[in-house]
Amino acid sequence: MSRLSELRQNRVLFLLDLTWGGVVYRLGTDEIDETIDGELRHYSDGLDFGDSWEDSLDLFTVSPSERAISITLSLAGLVDVPARIADGHVLAAATARLAIYVENSGVSQTLLDGDVRQVEYGATDEPVTMTIEERPLLAPGLLPDPLQRLLAPAEFDNLSPRVLGQFYPIIFGYPGGEGGWGSPALQHDAWLGGTGSMVVAGNECTPGTVLVVNGSDDSTQARTVNIERDNNQASVLRTAIDVTDPTLTATSDAPYYLRWTRGNAGGVPSRRDPSTPMRGAGEIMRWLLDRSGARVDQGRMAILEQQLDAYRLDAALVPGPTRISPLEWVERQLVPILPISARVSSDGLYYVPWKWGATATDVVAKLNADEHQMSRVGAVEYSDRDDLYQQITLDYEFDYRHNSHQSSLLYTGDRTLANSDVDAQLDPFLEYGFNLHARGHRSQVRSLQRRTNVVVEEATSHLVLQYLSRRYGLQSRLVRYEVDPELAWLEPGHVVEITDEDLALVERIALVEGVALSSNRSVGLALRLLSNPAQR
Repeated sequence: MSRLSELRQNRVLFLLDLTWGGVVYRLGTDEIDETIDGELRHYSDGLDFGDSWEDSLDLFTVSPSERAISITLSLAGLVDVPARIADGHVLAAATARLAIYVENSGVSQTLLDGDVRQVEYGATDEPVTMTIEERPLLAPGLLPDPLQRLLAPAEFDNLSPRVLGQFYPIIFGYPGGEGGWGSPALQHDAWLGGTGSMVVAGNECTPGTVLVVNGSDDSTQARTVNIERDNNQASVLRTAIDVTDPTLTATSDAPYYLRWTRGNAGGVPSRRDPSTPMRGAGEIMRWLLDRSGARVDQGRMAILEQQLDAYRLDAALVPGPTRISPLEWVERQLVPILPISARVSSDGLYYVPWKWGATATDVVAKLNADEHQMSRVGAVEYSDRDDLYQQITLDYEFDYRHNSHQSSLLYTGDRTLANSDVDAQLDPFLEYGFNLHARGHRSQVRSLQRRTNVVVEEATSHLVLQYLSRRYGLQSRLVRYEVDPELAWLEPGHVVEITDEDLALVERIALVEGVALSSNRSVGLALRLLSNPAQR
């Protein structure tokens, strides 16, 4: 929103554009005639929903919540609702956009843009009630493409029962690591005599070799990957290996697995450098969301891609006989290990990065209660201590062949354990909780164990544990303020600095967890105070 300082002098209105049967009906919390967003518009006084809008977010949200608001409209002066419905125009099929607007600013800010649901109406002069619901998922997307599977007899004359009907895997990076088997190989047939080939991925891979192992006799051979047209769907590329030159050891109905190693063939090519596989968590998330069927906020996701680049992932999506939902895979495999929460804006689905280790350099606004910039609303709330842990283990480097993890990292708050166990690392956040909440007794330690099938590198495992120790090591506090209207631009996830003498807060770092806008020119903020062992 532009020129937010004008909130002090000008009216703040909520505006609704209701698109129904090809006609746009405009109503507001007050009547206004102005050029808004480059168009001269008239909004009738006829919108009622409590005159406030709250934009909040649970820091630990895995799935995007559907944003919705219930409203009441007075449409009597604009349209005869019963008559228009009788003419065949379905009000429950309409769409609506809710925005907030500062008088004379010329630019509105979209709050919600979605479908009309739960409509109730009566006679011409009676109000209409409805719910506007914004859903990011347009149509459920699935991976891989429907025809990317091993089907007989279309392509394979003598298909092994083990792989009949299996969909092709999707490969990212180098799953399995140097010593593990990262994904299955799907033989085209039971090629007795050593004729045929194998599908290794339902996507184009970066060039190089992979190591193939026969699961029955453990014989291995390196093979060069080939990019080819899928015989089931010529417009789609897949990656395969030739098993005839030299002949790969063949066993009827044997399982085969692949080892992907650095410097050799890798998964989906990076959009930034197609000669290397994409491995950054943000780039992989964007690739998956683009195929999820969701409406995606591409601008915010582009920023997040850079912020999550240090998290290097290596994974195989192995559908088996049933295709995979990219969005569900992101929620199950990525969100639990990354400092992000799902969120929906008026532009679509995206993920908010939570900067648990935020410092003064991350601050986008400084808030000072002592300078009458804001006023506290209610008491300060502590987070639940039952959410705390003093020891966290991460199992990683998944081996698909053995269905197990090859490596493990332990972060602990127990200094004695860290000094005696070379695999344990002392963490200051967990140590503070160990001394405070476990009273320094190992018997009272609460342990959290996480497993990930998408991390191979130890460096990324440390990043994950560092995030988890900040999230679960210390309690946080939530404080609410009514703030200067000029701060209406703040959004959940922003980092701010708070000074409040009444609460003994001096330049404390906090995360914006919620924003409430009101037509009475007030802005409410819910702020999560971050803690660290030195400044609690």
